[in-house]
Amino acid sequence: MSDVLIPFVVANDIAEVAATVLLDDTYNVEIIELTGPELITFKDIVNII
Repeated sequence: MSDVLIPFVVANDIAEVAATVLLDDTYNVEIIELTGPELITFKDIVNII
């Protein structure tokens, strides 16, 4: 496995942001980038699971 650090995002976080952006017109024509709160490796993910 690679030791590359990746900002993983949880599906629930994506859903929460999508709902907020779709319901609030202040985000129109904005580009929203989602990243996880910390950089982790695939090894870390396997250990978490």
